[in-house]
Amino acid sequence: MMRVIAVWAIPLSVIAVGCGSIADTGYPCALDKTCPSPLQCSVDNVCVDGVAIPDGSTLQDGASADGGPDATVDASSDVTVKPDAPVDVIVVSDVTSDVPVTTSETGSVSVSITPGTIVVPGLKQTTLIATVTGATDKSVTWSIVETSDSGSVTSGGVYTAPGKNGEFHVVAKSVADPSRWATATVTVWYGSFTTLSSSLSVGRGLFASPPHSLSATDGRVLFLGGVTATGTSAAVDIYSATGVLAAGTSMTTARVLPGTVLLNDGSVLVVGGYTTNTLTSPVATMEAWSGSAWTAKSTSLAVARAKSPLVRGTDGRVFVMGGEISNASNSNAIDVIDPAQGFSVTSAGLLGLSRSGHFGVALDDGRILVAGGSNGGTITASTEIFKPSTTGAGTTSSGTSLSSGHYRGGVARLPNATLLFAGGCTGTGSSGCATGSTASELYAQATNQPGTVSATGAMSAGSIGHAMILLPTGRVLVAGGLDGSNALNRAEVYDPATGTWSTMGPLAFARCDATIGLTVDGKVIIAGGRVGQQAGSTVLASVELFDPGKPKMCRVCQFDGSCVTIKDGTPCDDDNTATSGEKCGGGVCAP
Repeated sequence: MMRVIAVWAIPLSVIAVGCGSIADTGYPCALDKTCPSPLQCSVDNVCVDGVAIPDGSTLQDGASADGGPDATVDASSDVTVKPDAPVDVIVVSDVTSDVPVTTSETGSVSVSITPGTIVVPGLKQTTLIATVTGATDKSVTWSIVETSDSGSVTSGGVYTAPGKNGEFHVVAKSVADPSRWATATVTVWYGSFTTLSSSLSVGRGLFASPPHSLSATDGRVLFLGGVTATGTSAAVDIYSATGVLAAGTSMTTARVLPGTVLLNDGSVLVVGGYTTNTLTSPVATMEAWSGSAWTAKSTSLAVARAKSPLVRGTDGRVFVMGGEISNASNSNAIDVIDPAQGFSVTSAGLLGLSRSGHFGVALDDGRILVAGGSNGGTITASTEIFKPSTTGAGTTSSGTSLSSGHYRGGVARLPNATLLFAGGCTGTGSSGCATGSTASELYAQATNQPGTVSATGAMSAGSIGHAMILLPTGRVLVAGGLDGSNALNRAEVYDPATGTWSTMGPLAFARCDATIGLTVDGKVIIAGGRVGQQAGSTVLASVELFDPGKPKMCRVCQFDGSCVTIKDGTPCDDDNTATSGEKCGGGVCAP
């Protein structure tokens, strides 16, 4: 079936994206009908977004300009019209695309817009270029079809998107022949946060280090432990694959900033952490979640610590990389936990530098990148690469330094395996956390070699303690954070294709030290957090969902190795084909 919309308004042979000429008050459709958009005229004299006409259908000759009979459509080629007399206007969408043709022409005068379709982040600008042929005067007048909160366009074709999601139509009309025009379809993606009606069982922040939730293999998202306004919590809240938030079975020990990791068998391991809201007295114990209950393990770390990243190796073993022993003391110990051997703990070597609040990332070649963090109160931008050994201790070598330590910042693994570091404390000294950094940088992996570091676009707002996650669209979301003294409600999205950040719709609640995760329907869930960074700061129990738009990936893997498979049937667009109607199925986006 070919998608065709046809009306007759003027006695000219035209193939166009509109419904005839543009009138000052609207766009003429059949008879005396006027629609607000050139894309909303139907053959039945009704303003709609589009009508599917079966092959061979008879189309209404709605105007009496030429008095010609009706026409039929033959889909043997893209556009074949077989009227008994000249047809005035036909609007055609190709069978493989929902994007209309974007030119209009009559005689020797025609107008086109480049690009004809484009996606623009909210509040951002893009330049549209109108081309007029067949006339000496190449100028056009610009307008937007939608009149309410649809953005703006300058006389030079610079379109500024509104701060909301939507599809808008920008029109360029020839000055030489005002009946000739073209339309560009602009999709504005501003993102949106929705507050859930249900909240965490206990308001809290500082859940884990780094601040991310765990996505179980069955699609559930776990929020573990954290600091409350007066103490610490062992509470566990679970957001189900069906979109229900409820309290789960509590951990055996209250923990703040423990290390967390998803094991190969789908269970969750939690190691160390603080037991007081003053962030003193870490523990060395560990426990595991089977999917329904927590079991304390008889083994423990040699040195109690918190803020230790846990990294799952290719063989299923878990590496504990350094950590914080106290506010003024860090560890450089590397321990390896083997779930297959009763969660045995052995030494795997030492880091070259004692660190806490740093990042541990499994590289594609099996090595582990250790980056940034704090060394005894001094922020460091150095990196190290640890190569595990199946027997005995592994080896550690110096890596390429970052420009910033990104202490209390964030990291995300882009679809091309490059790592994005963003924000965190400014500077490298002990006073560097007075303000947040806007800096972002990329770490490109190199097999069995140190990676390369390069700068990329800066965030609009500097922050520490923000939440950061890779989206199914291939972009990266940063939400909340602290500007040094006040919690933020800002949200920004990084686009790897342009290397720039765009502001999204704000959070309903300003929050720092929250936790963030990805749901099976491709949305982001952000929960809890604090409004300040001092002990006793007000904590939040509220939970919000962020809709990032149509997924480009149906299986999304984060920097910690945890992956979420978007549920089957979710509409997607992987940009690999022009085929419409793609949906997720088995982790793949396909028709």
